[in-house]
Amino acid sequence: MQLQQRTRSVADYALEFRTVAAGSGWNETALLTAFRSGLNTDIRKELACRDEGLSLNAYISLAIHFDQLKHGDRSSRGVHFIPFTSLPTAFQTAKALFHHVFRLFGIPEAIVSDQ
Repeated sequence: MQLQQRTRSVADYALEFRTVAAGSGWNETALLTAFRSGLNTDIRKELACRDEGLSLNAYISLAIHFDQLKHGDRSSRGVHFIPFTSLPTAFQTAKALFHHVFRLFGIPEAIVSDQ
C-alpha cells in the first residue's frame, strides 16, 4: 500500500486509507505501519511519543486531531462523530457536545443546525 497524505488533510488521507485498507486483508499492525508511513513528517513527529499501544482507529483519530490543531482553519469544516446506541435526549446531546466537542475545540460563537 503506497498511499501518502501529501498536501491534503489527515482526515482526507484517512478516508482513502480506510477505503483501500478494507479490501487489503492486512492485519491491524500492518495497517497501522502503512498508515503511519504515509503521514507527513510533521504529523508523524507529533505522534512519535504518543502512539504506543494505540489501535489503528485511535491512532487515526489522534493524527486527525493533531492535524486539526495545526491547521485551525480546516477544523471549522470538519466533522466530529459521536456514537450513540439510540436517539439521544436533549440533555444527552448537550452533555456529548461538551464532553466530545467543546472540550477539544472550545465553545463556538455560533452553532448552525439543519433541524
